Amino acid sequence: MIDQSRANRGSEWRIWDLHVHSPASGFGTESDYPQFIKNLKDSEAEVIGINDYASVDGYTKVMEMGGVDGKVIFPVTELRMDNKINHKRSTATKGGESINFHLIFDNELKPQQIKDALGSLSCYDENGDDTILSHISDKKHLEKVSFSFKHVISKLNTLSSIKGRFLVWVPYDEYGGIDNIDPDHDSFFKMAILKKTNILGSANQKQIDFFLSDKCKNVVGKTIPCIKGSDSHKIDYPFGRLKNEKSEPIAKYCWIKAEPTFEGLRQICLEPEQRVKIQRDKPDFKEGKVVIDFVKFTSSHNTFAEHPIYLSPNLNVIIGGKSSGKSILLYSIARTLSADEQILLKEDESFKYDLTKIDEGFDFEVMTQGETRQRLKREEGENSILPDIKYIPQNYLVKLAEPELTKSGGKLNKIVRDLINEDIISKQHYDGFIETIKQNDRMREQKIESYFILREDIKQLESELATKSNTEVLSKNIAFNEREVEELNKKVGLTAEQIAEYKHLQRELDIIKKRENDTKRGIQQINRFNSDIRYSINEIKKKKQSLLQEIEIVELQKFVESRYALIDKLHEELIAIEKLSQDTSNLNQTAPYTEGSLFHELTIQVQNNKDSLLKKLEPFQRDEETKEKIHRLNQSIDEDRKTIQQIKSFKERVESKKQELTKLEEQILNDFKENYQEYGKVLDALKVRTSELEKDGLKISGKALYNFKKLRENLLPLSDGRSASFKDFDLLDSARKSTENYESDYIFEEVRKLFLAVINNTYKLSKKTTAKEAVKIILDDYFFDYWEIVYKNDRLGEMSTGKASFVILMLIVGLSRSKAPILIDQPEDNLDNRSITSDLVSYLRNKKLERQIILVTHNANVVVNADAENVIVANQKGQGEQDYSSEYRFDYINGAIENSFDKKIGEPDLLKSTGIRQHVADVVEGGKDAFLLREKKYGFSN
Repeated sequence: MIDQSRANRGSEWRIWDLHVHSPASGFGTESDYPQFIKNLKDSEAEVIGINDYASVDGYTKVMEMGGVDGKVIFPVTELRMDNKINHKRSTATKGGESINFHLIFDNELKPQQIKDALGSLSCYDENGDDTILSHISDKKHLEKVSFSFKHVISKLNTLSSIKGRFLVWVPYDEYGGIDNIDPDHDSFFKMAILKKTNILGSANQKQIDFFLSDKCKNVVGKTIPCIKGSDSHKIDYPFGRLKNEKSEPIAKYCWIKAEPTFEGLRQICLEPEQRVKIQRDKPDFKEGKVVIDFVKFTSSHNTFAEHPIYLSPNLNVIIGGKSSGKSILLYSIARTLSADEQILLKEDESFKYDLTKIDEGFDFEVMTQGETRQRLKREEGENSILPDIKYIPQNYLVKLAEPELTKSGGKLNKIVRDLINEDIISKQHYDGFIETIKQNDRMREQKIESYFILREDIKQLESELATKSNTEVLSKNIAFNEREVEELNKKVGLTAEQIAEYKHLQRELDIIKKRENDTKRGIQQINRFNSDIRYSINEIKKKKQSLLQEIEIVELQKFVESRYALIDKLHEELIAIEKLSQDTSNLNQTAPYTEGSLFHELTIQVQNNKDSLLKKLEPFQRDEETKEKIHRLNQSIDEDRKTIQQIKSFKERVESKKQELTKLEEQILNDFKENYQEYGKVLDALKVRTSELEKDGLKISGKALYNFKKLRENLLPLSDGRSASFKDFDLLDSARKSTENYESDYIFEEVRKLFLAVINNTYKLSKKTTAKEAVKIILDDYFFDYWEIVYKNDRLGEMSTGKASFVILMLIVGLSRSKAPILIDQPEDNLDNRSITSDLVSYLRNKKLERQIILVTHNANVVVNADAENVIVANQKGQGEQDYSSEYRFDYINGAIENSFDKKIGEPDLLKSTGIRQHVADVVEGGKDAFLLREKKYGFSN
């Protein structure tokens, strides 16, 4: 018997060696059996077939001596094939040796039953004479006895005790294998043998692949599993390890995934692709920390059975009648582990199952194969040991699929994006993209602010300009006043030369006064610029400091501090400039700026030149009355010249700001385009991730779309409803959907039109809304990354709800980078039987090799055809038609599909009353038919 301390987790990979000869094969005596049995116990194989020539004597002897502790032993007999053509020649290989074949018997049979069956077989003795095996008394010559392959199988199938309880195993490319049949004589036998063979013997991967292929199925009518045994003929041979070939220096083993029973072995004929592997290491390796080993309820009042429920690292299915506790078990695992609490809640934000309401002592425990433990009731803040677990509740896929059918599906789009970003590199790309977009948002906000400040500046300048006199009038007035001054100077007796000197000095004074005004204005402009830049540098300094706090590598911190030191230097320089330009006029200084600064020196220089000229002009103003008149006229001339200069300066500034406004406008609109281009860049970077699913027929195309609806929702409430000018803009047409395709140039042009319409007031806004508010809304980033999903040339939005649900399941499972378990509640909902058989089952068969899957199902195709390794049967006391007693309200039992036994009479516990296979047949819809169809496919009828 196999080690019973090993937990039952259904079909498991074990090393099987079904070709171990005992001393009965002629290399030992009765006294060798104790050592032989010890070697069997020490073997690496867990399941061993004791294989002797035309007998089961070695098997019988071992079982009479108590079997082998910790091992499962099978009776196997090896026969020589003799398909005589003319009673002179037997079928033989090209090398001359005869063809061998093996019969693997059900180890539940009694040795005497097998002996009786073998003894009844017709055969040819070593002399080639017809006889019955039981008539051959000399056991030493059994190796030379030959049998008709066809007769042996036919005869055994007529015996009620043996029929259906043996498997035919034929060597292929081994010693005595049928691949060596002489093609010039007996090649037609080869096909006849293959058709009646259950198992072939080969470790050649090329041959194994062929016998699992569609080509083999078309030629032979079925696929055939290949196994390999050690063919040990020694007492001390290391059973389990296959003989090394010259080209294969590393030892290999024959791994079979099944219960260590005859029914378990039979599964390799029904599931040859995934039940047998010949290799060194255990197949389907998964890291222990991401595989749940067992789960366990804690309960009071016997509400839940408290025994551990062990899980397979591959596919676990939970079945049971209505309200039997199937979903409760799955949900409890999810609630104990999932970091996404939202998916565990109902629409009213309460937990779907709060089991403390029916059992105040309820708790749940999960143990991983890495021996980490988690309880549902744990300290607040204690992180999950498997936060990446994927839980897909009942109808969750349908809810995701249905919005997509109405051309929406934002939640699904987010799920796809999040799954893509489970990959570290993809997440770095996407995070960098998001940071760029946020930075663009901030820059756009600043530029729009600057744009409207410029507009306001232009408006103010134009308003002030409107208050100024006409330049031509002022020029004429200056000329007239200058002539008046000249006449007055003549009256006081100034000569022509003196008047000319006076005019020269007056022009010099005008120049100095202009320089004085320009200096003041220039310093003011520098002050404003310095203030703006200092604010920006302050923000950059904060970002630099934040960066230094995020970086953990000291060398990188030093790099940032060194290379970006200029930011701090610039900040210090700006503070210094601010101090130099501080106005100190309240201190009654001649020059109201920091002494020694350029601002101070320029101001002093202008003031000194001005004072010097005024002093030079004094001699020309002799008569007090005339002097006063000239002073007033000069003041008027000075003011008019200032005004002309102001008008000129205003016009220049208006023109300059208008040019700046035009450039900023183009820059803002170009930034809008460049922002869109960032979406294209990140989608290209993520193509590597989405292309991974094309092998499953699933194509995901990322594209940048525009959220027309969001723009409408944001802008229309700010628009003037009476004029309804928004109707003139195609971008705001309510017929436009967010999932429609468009040319990017169309969006750019329509946004420009809308922007200019608001600026020029042809798009009417409500009285409470400013143009700046509207522009910010128009130029906001309404682009989004959209993932179009196509499965086998069908677009997701055009599929039935059921098929779309399956495709979404493929997305969630296929895109996920996590290797944590996947929990699914009734994935077959809304799928037709063909989709379940062709799509869902095939997908589960492949994905269970990559990740542990635990699912609730009521469909037999999922259980049987997906070849679930572990079936968990749930039961609630009192829910069935028959009256069974149980100490627990909710109880569970688990095991492999091949676990099979008919109803035990008198067993009070429903779950223990029959085998797992019978539970599947009784409980799951179409269970019996699923088993029958699968077995019919391979010619079985058990």
